[in-house]
Amino acid sequence: MNSLLLSLIFILVFIFLMTIVLNFVEKDRIPLMADFFEKVLPKIPLSKIFTKKKNKQQK
Repeated sequence: MNSLLLSLIFILVFIFLMTIVLNFVEKDRIPLMADFFEKVLPKIPLSKIFTKKKNKQQK
């Protein structure tokens, strides 16, 4: 399968699962989860991950 298609499927499944999870979570806990993701996600070096893959493919 095409990597673009797999990425799209992954994103859609993630959105679907998060929607289901958030419907069952207590409403006062949602801001705490958002704060956690806001602090953790910027620390993940996504740009470095993708550049390493591109460099390996060029060699």
